[in-house]
Amino acid sequence: AVVSTQSTGKREGSKVWYDRSFGWLFLMLIASAFIESLPIVEYYYHWLFGSSATSSFRMYPLMMLIVLILADSFAFTLLTDPKLSPIKRLVFHGVVIMIGPMLLIFMYLELSIYMDSTTHFFSLANAVCCVISLLSLFTLDINETSMHKYYRDRLSNAYMFRMRRNGTLASTGGEKISSINRSNKAPYLLVNTTINSNVEDDKMVGMGSAKNRCFDFFIFSKLFVGSESSGFRSTTQMEKLDRRLDLATAISVSGAAVAPKMGTATIPSLVLSLGILNIRLGYWIPNPLGVFLAHPKMGRLFYGGFACFHLLKEFGWPATTSKDWCVNLSDGGHIENLGAYELMRRRCKFIIICDAEADPDMSFPSLAQLMRLVRIDLGITIHINLDDIRPKGPSGYSKKHWTVGKIIYQKNAPKFEGKESNESPPGEVGYLLYIKSSLTGDEDEVIKEYRSRHKSFPHESTTDQFFSEAQFESYRSLGYHIAGSGLFGPKYARNFDGENIEQFFEKLYQSCKELKNLPHGWQEHRDKNTGEQYFVNSEHQTKTWVDPRHKSSFRDYDSE
Repeated sequence: AVVSTQSTGKREGSKVWYDRSFGWLFLMLIASAFIESLPIVEYYYHWLFGSSATSSFRMYPLMMLIVLILADSFAFTLLTDPKLSPIKRLVFHGVVIMIGPMLLIFMYLELSIYMDSTTHFFSLANAVCCVISLLSLFTLDINETSMHKYYRDRLSNAYMFRMRRNGTLASTGGEKISSINRSNKAPYLLVNTTINSNVEDDKMVGMGSAKNRCFDFFIFSKLFVGSESSGFRSTTQMEKLDRRLDLATAISVSGAAVAPKMGTATIPSLVLSLGILNIRLGYWIPNPLGVFLAHPKMGRLFYGGFACFHLLKEFGWPATTSKDWCVNLSDGGHIENLGAYELMRRRCKFIIICDAEADPDMSFPSLAQLMRLVRIDLGITIHINLDDIRPKGPSGYSKKHWTVGKIIYQKNAPKFEGKESNESPPGEVGYLLYIKSSLTGDEDEVIKEYRSRHKSFPHESTTDQFFSEAQFESYRSLGYHIAGSGLFGPKYARNFDGENIEQFFEKLYQSCKELKNLPHGWQEHRDKNTGEQYFVNSEHQTKTWVDPRHKSSFRDYDSE
């Protein structure tokens, strides 16, 4: 999809300057740490040369800071190894939980150097500290304290840009979601995220079929923002209330893979630790059900602060719900990683999925999760054969990069030719073109050479966010090869006349089937009302919408 852009260079430049100011602040903190370490040098100088000196407790905050940084790096190890032994995890929790309060205590002791211990409690210094604390409590934005802004700007610079008149590229990312693609109705962009909750809510996910789910799909679109559990609100109203809400923000939230609350991927024993270490890529947004949303100025006053309260909620207490005045969002993949659930909820007829997750075993977990969710929540069945994508032999090569399946949108009345049946007929039939990151052996030398050095390619761990030039080009080349020469190249492009999309998908579907004759006793028929194909077994007097030649692949679906 091509999204229309407008010039936002001045605004982006100010954001870059603002973010770089925090880099300078970090350098100042390093310089302060060096100055704080000088008393240690002084102490050991006097100790070595026999002079009498008293130790300064300024060394303790520095030590705590170093240990905290080490614990921070250890947290990433835990994220990549969720099966860590309970003993090691307990040690980690003890270190993190102890360091935070101790660091705050020692910082207070450091500040107390500049205060007279005999000063009355209600002194001017304490009053100033109290006022600053209250202002911070009511005005500090929770999203300014996390890693979200850094992540948002890096993604924006890497993937969102526009073409200048002279042919050069310029980074951009400040486009409002409500302003994209103004001249056309399609493509209609849906950005999928996850709304997290600690409380089991009957309205969470779909039609409330699974009451133990503490998460729901939260979408950003051109016209509306929200979810089934929190309700929906006009995108323009949400943008007026949250002035940081733009396309880059929505995309970064959709990819916020690491946070204390991560939908189905939440590790309860790590929630507090990740919060204390500020490993938070998620985003807090005003609840679309909020009463002040119609009044942007009042809304910004009411929703803009209370960072400490929201931070505690992100730590796990008090509990977050879909009815809070602000809701916590994270990666849409924390529920369903392919972004197709909302498309099937809207009963789209033609769906293209590109699955580039790290799946070294080629077990298709994200596709299985999608099939499971739409079957439970929406009564939708997906018939798809993945045998051509599964690697064959020791080489690990697949026969094809893609396959086509059918989406069966069920009706309520189960009938064949007006007669009752034990199976629900399709109200509508859609097509699912599933493209998988895989290798077939006909890739170019750039891809083959990289694969020879990295055996896990193209399923390297997604925790590696710092791609080398060779790594980035190998993945880009593979995607271009799959779509350009493998799928939409001359062999299949000649089947598409630019108008009859259904015929094109049907030809792709037939090319994937490679079916032989029907088993003994089976006959093929077509429903007179809908024209859909079904099959009759004359021996057992049974009827089914599922091709019996695919029974072995869909045994679990036929048992419904």
